Amino acid sequence: MDSIKKNILDLHYNTYLQYFNTIVIILCTYIIGIIIAGLTKQIDIHNASQVLAVTTISVLVILSFLIMLLYLQKKLQRIIKDINSLSQSIKTCS
Repeated sequence: MDSIKKNILDLHYNTYLQYFNTIVIILCTYIIGIIIAGLTKQIDIHNASQVLAVTTISVLVILSFLIMLLYLQKKLQRIIKDINSLSQSIKTCS
């Protein structure tokens, strides 16, 4: 029974790890896109309303992704603890 719980936790861990990796990739892509837009002058730094809009959207996007990353990191750590405790119990039962 414990091995079934461990396998289910492994599946949950892999799922949350995929979410975590996807968010990191999207965040890096977004930041690279903003940098490229700035370097190619697609964002006019002399236009205050455009800079304010880009900054506001960027802050909201980055904060949202960081909050999601922190949440997923806590979930991953909790799952690792649960897997370790189940592994210990499986070893003692064997």
